[in-house]
Amino acid sequence: MLFLLFPILGMTQDKSNLSRFHIEPDRDYMALSPYAFEQTIERLQKVLESKNITVFATIEHHKAAEAVGE
Repeated sequence: MLFLLFPILGMTQDKSNLSRFHIEPDRDYMALSPYAFEQTIERLQKVLESKNITVFATIEHHKAAEAVGE
């Protein structure tokens, strides 16, 4: 799920202080969160909602893997 959200996460970032990071504004990137996984997802969803960005699907990859026996 996170891999699908990284491009969206990039859209929610304030581009004005990108000079602190080696980030290209129109590229995917990964960021480490100081929060637990579930809390990170909840916080990300709140940010997206506050910016009127619709989350069309949330995929729990571990459940999908369990369904096929992996």
